[in-house]
Amino acid sequence: MLTDSRVPRPTKPLLRLSPLSGRALGLLAGVCLVVFGCSGTPNTGDTVGRDLVLVTIDTVRADHLPLPPGAPAVTPTFTRLAEEGTVFTAATTPLPRTTPALVSLLTGLQPHRHGSREVLDRPERDVVDGLWLAQRLAADGYRTIGVSASAAADSAMGLDAGFESFVDARELPATTAEHVTDAALAHLPDEATPLFLWVHYLDPHFPYEPPAQFVPDGLDPTPCTSLLGHLEETVGVPAAGGWLVADRGGDSSAALSVCRQLYAAEIAFVDEQVRRLLDGLGTRRAARGEPLVVITSDHGEHLGEAGLYYEHGPSVHDAAVRVPLIVHGPGIAARVDDAPVRLEDLAPTLLELLSAEPVTDGLVADGLATDGLVADGLATNSLATNRLDGVSVAERLRPRSGVLRRLRAAPSNASGTDEPAALAESGSALFPEVVHFLHSGRADDLSCLNVRQYSLCARPDETPRLFDHRADPHFTHDLAKEEPAVYRRMLAARALWPPEQARERMLRTARWKLVDQPLAQGGHRRRLFDLEATAADGAAVDVAREHPDVVERLGARLDAWAAQLPAVGQVERSDEELEALRSLGYIG
Repeated sequence: MLTDSRVPRPTKPLLRLSPLSGRALGLLAGVCLVVFGCSGTPNTGDTVGRDLVLVTIDTVRADHLPLPPGAPAVTPTFTRLAEEGTVFTAATTPLPRTTPALVSLLTGLQPHRHGSREVLDRPERDVVDGLWLAQRLAADGYRTIGVSASAAADSAMGLDAGFESFVDARELPATTAEHVTDAALAHLPDEATPLFLWVHYLDPHFPYEPPAQFVPDGLDPTPCTSLLGHLEETVGVPAAGGWLVADRGGDSSAALSVCRQLYAAEIAFVDEQVRRLLDGLGTRRAARGEPLVVITSDHGEHLGEAGLYYEHGPSVHDAAVRVPLIVHGPGIAARVDDAPVRLEDLAPTLLELLSAEPVTDGLVADGLATDGLVADGLATNSLATNRLDGVSVAERLRPRSGVLRRLRAAPSNASGTDEPAALAESGSALFPEVVHFLHSGRADDLSCLNVRQYSLCARPDETPRLFDHRADPHFTHDLAKEEPAVYRRMLAARALWPPEQARERMLRTARWKLVDQPLAQGGHRRRLFDLEATAADGAAVDVAREHPDVVERLGARLDAWAAQLPAVGQVERSDEELEALRSLGYIG
């Protein structure tokens, strides 16, 4: 279910900040309330008023940025930034799909609060208006420029809010990284005012088709680059995408070695373009000093984990939920930080670093962070209207005093109720053919409920049909009359789990990961993983029976958070949105 692959350590010796308990940090910090980091202390460092360059790279695993030594490609730019800045090894996305994740990053709200809970779902405008990072920095006098290569992160989704200039994917000659960099550099303003530049690269998203010069010598890319076309010929469209993602027939796993190398090559290509982007800021650096640079991703990518290939979204496996996060610039410490941090923490963190004032619209600044509410993302409207779920981790980015350095080896708080935690839910398995999830397909098209070898499938307003997906993978023979008992049980389960509702969810601390997976009979199967222990064969092991106290304690927090999650709306997607989903490979 889960692996805990670590971000490769930079070669330069760094101060390591181990996760500390809230009690230990509280004793050191006095009146500073610690949840994900000290908030409330004005920033007097070198980050105030700096240019901000936020680079988000679609679909990058945490263990691939920077690429580790021995990888089939190199990332010198990301490696340098990691060596000189702070690397967060336990950063997570709140939902492993592009639109929800980036809205959370740019607003500080969790998906169930801002309303986008699937790719191409627009956030609720009245909820997010005024909270966008670009809006808030513009109000502080920043020039704001955005470039996005993805239709899932553009003006149609509302992500251009607060940007005086925003270049959508459809305005680019092509969505590859060199064109994104060209557009960003072409729109740079003069140096008289501070700049917020957000650039979203798409290249590591499947299909993996890096420029030829980044393909490893001697590697034939054809087994991977022709994979989707081969499946379209053999199983037909639209089933090809689902067969690819679920490895039906074994074609995807057979191409894994080649695809892995091309995926790494795509990241290396973006590395070169980020170097060109930063070099292009030369005149601004001369006038305004070094910028604050943030490198991260919206979500990771499955390369066989959880039975998924070249996909992300329907699982809270670490392959998709963990994201890289590097922060570099003046006043930023060179260290590796292993404590939890979330994409929704970035907006309040950056606002504090750039403005020299603590962010006051989160619950921490209001002194309401009791019983782990902020750590659990429970900034509900009943507690604080339009407050942020994210909290500033600015203090974790600043150079530490000697006393804190000496405490870096303090044990993590594995039993207290105040340990920081990240929570997330999955998206939906949008391909009907991904039958190893309880529910697959879309509410507005074919959807299936899957239990053992059976799939109960229907389109809106159709009578559901029953298939044996093992014997009949193309869903051609209806077994409803031949298996009436199975059909009745499946209908009952479908009533419990309408299309796109059966989602995984997780709570992740420094040591533990608690995962809930939906069950056909209702409720969830609860599994616990010890992130500090791995089986001899590298597989993750469910240790829920060995640690019932941990399951109970963390389960109460996960249940409290899950109780806030409303049912996923039945989204009606326009023809343009459906075409965007197809172009991104989410549907056939």
